[in-house]
Amino acid sequence: MKEIILNRKKPLVCIPLVSNTLEELMEDVKEAEKMGAEILEFRSDFLNVSEKDDIFTALKEIKNITSLPLIFTFRTSFEGGEKEIETKDYIHLIKKAIETEDAEIVDCEFSRIYEFIDEIKEIAIKKGVKLIFSYHNFKETPPENEIVKKFTDMEKAGADIPKIACMANEYKDLFALMDAASSFTMGRDIPIIAISMGKIGMASRFMSENFGSVLTFASLSKESAPGQMNISNIKTFLDVIHKANKDD
Repeated sequence: MKEIILNRKKPLVCIPLVSNTLEELMEDVKEAEKMGAEILEFRSDFLNVSEKDDIFTALKEIKNITSLPLIFTFRTSFEGGEKEIETKDYIHLIKKAIETEDAEIVDCEFSRIYEFIDEIKEIAIKKGVKLIFSYHNFKETPPENEIVKKFTDMEKAGADIPKIACMANEYKDLFALMDAASSFTMGRDIPIIAISMGKIGMASRFMSENFGSVLTFASLSKESAPGQMNISNIKTFLDVIHKANKDD
């Protein structure tokens, strides 16, 4: 999986699955494949379940009907997700998601797992699962040097794929995110995901090839983050940017 993501010639298109029921989830998986998704993200925080472990029944069901690579994510309300969860329960979900081996990649909120990184990494290495260490800020974009430091801290902590997504309130925020990503990736082989959220940050979603971000998120109908484009539009824009870069 890491070898696929490291191919930066063109960012991969990931569709977050934000279904509320198992039936909707299965339909969305089929639709995402039909629309040309290259990776799927199971946003398990959107799924309505009676028991949290029912999430892993759904994860298995996804794996059974698709050959696409899968990212498991439980986005907490602290970082813009749908549900509140205590840290001990969040760590349980992350560990169990890794242990199932049903997702090639597991997204870990960097601030929530920091004290548990060693044990999480140990399980992930044993199971052959890659880890995204993620940071989301839905209010603002930190200064460029702080973004670079966050990427660096994630790399040092053992992230396979550091991810930073920040809200752009001004165009300088968009440029700060892209410049930070470009600066961090220069001379490095580690893949990253960098997203500037909101309408102002929309350009980061299709220009990611130009600043080293290896994956972009697109929606089927319901967006999982502000500024997310539908998959048809994002694929068109990515093709245009990729062709322009090749022509250069």
